[in-house]
Amino acid sequence: MGFLSKLFGRRSRRPNPQQLLETSLSFIAADTWDESRRIVEAHPELLSDEADALLGRIIEQIRVGAQGTAPDEETQRALRLFEQHRALLRRCREVGVEAAFAELVASQHTATPQIPSALRSILEELSRPPRSILNMPHRVELCRQALALVSRAENPTLWAALQVELGNSMAQNPRGERAENIERAIQAYQQALEVMTREAMPVEWATTMMNLATAYSNRIRGERAENIERAIQAYQQALEVRTREAMPVEWAQTMNNLAAAYSNRIRGERAENIERAIQAYQQALEVMTREAMPVEWAQTMNNLATAYRNRIRGERAENIERAIQAYQQALEVRTREAMPVEWAQ
Repeated sequence: MGFLSKLFGRRSRRPNPQQLLETSLSFIAADTWDESRRIVEAHPELLSDEADALLGRIIEQIRVGAQGTAPDEETQRALRLFEQHRALLRRCREVGVEAAFAELVASQHTATPQIPSALRSILEELSRPPRSILNMPHRVELCRQALALVSRAENPTLWAALQVELGNSMAQNPRGERAENIERAIQAYQQALEVMTREAMPVEWATTMMNLATAYSNRIRGERAENIERAIQAYQQALEVRTREAMPVEWAQTMNNLAAAYSNRIRGERAENIERAIQAYQQALEVMTREAMPVEWAQTMNNLATAYRNRIRGERAENIERAIQAYQQALEVRTREAMPVEWAQ
């Protein structure tokens, strides 16, 4: 808060919502980190709690917009872009604008001249969000072409980012054998994590750990019980960075995924696994409220209802009543008119 006090002085007025939105989008759309820094320096309101909350809502709207398609896959690029910029603004609040941008600007100035035109063209195409899952085979090929032109030793950050992009594309690839695609996705994430360490790139590390956990949850090869254990472990590791205090929305999303993994867990006592799932869903709902995130709230309520329906501990009649109540609450958002598929489910 010392840095914020120096930055804002005695200003107490809350930023104008519309102006804050426009400024935030300009910051996100900046072509270079140097331009991004100038925007932050000219608009210190970007470092306010209101700006952080606004970016959080935009991120959730991007996720909501992917409902009914492959789970948030089409918008992964946009999500990473907003999450990266949100994390940068948080870093500015912690250490100051100059320090937060120093590494990014230095990396830009040293790496950009080394990028050949062929690679730059590929990166520009990869920077555009895919229109649908049908674009994934092409993105896989683009990632492979780019990785052939990038040296891990000379540009480890770009190399790791391309590995993550390759993993995301392979996980969604409709072509080829599904089991093999997931294996390649897992391998790509693991390679990226060799560079995106928790110490060097905590936010990117946590996001990649989430992707890896999801890939293990969907894995076809190997022992199912072991795959779920690996997914749970990866989700729990991601939660060490995606804390409720620092990243509440991301924390709730991870808690929701962890709950699903416990619901499907094979090892351990079944009754205990369901209790852990219920607890995690309930915690996620403390952030995923109906007012702030109605679609996510309804989905989690539906998951919680299923967990209560399958619950072993407690009185059976009471568990069923709680399940019915949660399903009915979810139906207040999952209406037949607004979400016919989810309503029918």
